Amino acid sequence: MVLVAAILAPHALLVAPAWGDEAVPAPGDAPDDGYDPGRDGPDPMLCMMLIMAAVLLLVAVAVAVVLILVALLLLLFLLAVGALWLGVCVTGVSAAIGFLRGRASTAFRVLFIQLGALAGIACGIGVLCLVNRLAHLGLTFAWVAALGATAGLAGGVVLALLFNWGWSRVLDWIDRRYGPKPV
Repeated sequence: MVLVAAILAPHALLVAPAWGDEAVPAPGDAPDDGYDPGRDGPDPMLCMMLIMAAVLLLVAVAVAVVLILVALLLLLFLLAVGALWLGVCVTGVSAAIGFLRGRASTAFRVLFIQLGALAGIACGIGVLCLVNRLAHLGLTFAWVAALGATAGLAGGVVLALLFNWGWSRVLDWIDRRYGPKPV
C-alpha cells in the first residue's frame, strides 16, 4: 500500500500516513498516561506483583517445611512402632522358650543371645559404613549392609555366648558361696 501511495502522490507520504498505516510517534512524543517514573516512583502494579510473588513464595516454603516435618514425624512414629514390635517379639520368644523349658535362666540366655544378635547387626553395619567411608573401599550400600550385618551377627552372637558363659560362672560361684546352708 505504501508503494501505491508513493507512486500516486509522492508528497502524501510527507503530509499524512498511507492507507491503513498508523502514525509512528517520534521517540520523544510518547502519549501522556499520567505516569512519570521520575515523579511518581516505581510502578504500583509492578510492586503489587512483586509483593504477591514474595507472599506466594513464602507460603510455598512454609507448606514445604510443614510437609517435611509431618513426613519426619510419621517416619519417627513408624520407627518407634517397629522398635516396639521387635522388642515385644524378642521378649515374647525368650519368655516362650523359658516357659517351654521350665527355667527362667534359659529365657534370659535366649534373650541375651537375641539382643546380642540385634546389636551386632546394627554395630556391624555401622562399623563397615565407617570403614568404607574412611578407607575408600568403594562398596555400595547393599554390600555394606550385607557384609556388615553378617559380620555383626556373628560377632554379636559370639559376644552374647561369652556373656552367657561368664554370667553363668558368676551365678554358680554366688550360689556356691552364698547358697542355702545346711541346717
